[in-house]
Amino acid sequence: MLIHEDLHAYFGSTLREALRAERLDLDPAGFDYLVQVCVDYAERDAMATHETDGDPGTPTLAWMVRKAQSAPPSQRFEVYRSLGDVALVVGGLFAPHVERRKSLVGRAYYVDMGRTAYRTAAQLARAGRFREVLAELAHHFRGLVEALTRVAEGSSLATVTEPALLVGRWQDDPGSPSAVRGLVRHGLAPVWGPPASA
Repeated sequence: MLIHEDLHAYFGSTLREALRAERLDLDPAGFDYLVQVCVDYAERDAMATHETDGDPGTPTLAWMVRKAQSAPPSQRFEVYRSLGDVALVVGGLFAPHVERRKSLVGRAYYVDMGRTAYRTAAQLARAGRFREVLAELAHHFRGLVEALTRVAEGSSLATVTEPALLVGRWQDDPGSPSAVRGLVRHGLAPVWGPPASA
């Protein structure tokens, strides 16, 4: 129980700072949900508890979408909500996993899938507070991924430090504060401008 309380305190504090740095102001219920998602994934290897066609391990987002679409209506909400959680945690806390050189998808894919999953779950939710929480998380999904990346940067989790990968992140998302911070740490100043003429 002490570990659980420590994780709540840790994520509550670090997420509050990260959200402030990203200029995101979540409703208290949305903030509590975000903290709980982080605690759940830290307390146990939550991604490894998912099964993909009988094989333990981290599910692919495409597999989860297929599962959601083929699930009975009564189960779709939970699968879409879980898909949003996985996209958020992997895209934010585990960016090196997403941005490795041979990866077929990047963070933008996780942002798009997660945003859509939370939006769909909000539509499927019964009227009430949970619908509002998921809709808010969908609306701020990109910023939430950036906030979780800040949390990872301040922890012992591996973070993307390779300049080529940071340039790729910045090219995919020029507004990415984490890409700009990483490039500046390498003495690189990202600048968008008109293409150079020959």
